[in-house]
Parts: sequence; C-alpha cells; structure tokens
Amino acid sequence: MTMMTLQDDLTTAAAKGNTADVESLLRRGAAANGVNRFG
Repeated sequence: MTMMTLQDDLTTAAAKGNTADVESLLRRGAAANGVNRFG
C-alpha cells in the first residue's frame, strides 16, 4: 500500500466518522496532516 493510498483511506475514514479505521491508519503510518490525492 502506498502512502497516498493511506492518506486517501484516512480522509475517507475521517469523513465517515469511522474512528477505529482512522486510528488504525494512523498507526500504519498515515500522516494526520498529510494530503490525499485531491491535495
């Protein structure tokens, strides 16, 4: 999985309010202040 995919997944999980997925993605290396494929 690429970093950009992690960011996309993090953005989606956060938008849906899925805190369990957000926490998991952050532990896997997604950046809390990173950008997704849309910028």
